[in-house]
Amino acid sequence: MREGAWMLGLAMLVAAGGLRAENPSRENVIFAYAQVLRADPVYERVLVTEQVERCDEGQIPRTRDRFSRATSDDAADRLVQRGCHLVEEDREVNRLAGYDVEYRYRGDVFISRVPEDPGDRVRIRIAVSPALDSSSR
Repeated sequence: MREGAWMLGLAMLVAAGGLRAENPSRENVIFAYAQVLRADPVYERVLVTEQVERCDEGQIPRTRDRFSRATSDDAADRLVQRGCHLVEEDREVNRLAGYDVEYRYRGDVFISRVPEDPGDRVRIRIAVSPALDSSSR
């Protein structure tokens, strides 16, 4: 009878969700903080396209009215006219891609790339599951 009571207790525990074997998709996860040893910025070269105004200068003869002095052909008697238009121009720039962070957790050192500078400590996610391999069966 004692074994039957144990089985009943186990069945009740599984039904209540106390054992994770019932729901294998649920992970055993905890969060902690690790000490940052260094954080190096990582840049990538990207091509950006910008619209830039380009202006061409050209000289045209100045028109004279009847009160102006006689027309001459020197540069002082010419107007400068600009013709401007937008053109697309490509250029390469360095863009911050993230940070390569070296950190220590419980004596072990790890390296990860993160999107922002973590400061002096980084929040880490620790997932635990059995290490099953075919040789242990």
